[in-house]
Amino acid sequence: MSLYLQQLTEKKRQQNIDPIEEAWIMIGGKEKGFITIKGYFEQFDRFMPKLADRDVAIELFQEIDSDRDGKLTYKDFYEAMLFEL
Repeated sequence: MSLYLQQLTEKKRQQNIDPIEEAWIMIGGKEKGFITIKGYFEQFDRFMPKLADRDVAIELFQEIDSDRDGKLTYKDFYEAMLFEL
């Protein structure tokens, strides 16, 4: 995710748009305000098709889901993206 975010950051920096918020919108988080594990896998497959290891994806989701409610909120996503930078 960090490579994707770096590329997006450069483009959005030129446009004065927060790249983390833009990434959140692009993966569909803004629609409902959260991303479920199903939505996460859809986006994982879309943006990182070469990293098809579902076990790693599940571990990553669980690590990012700070309150363990089975949903990634913008706060969860934002903090994970800051950690990756």
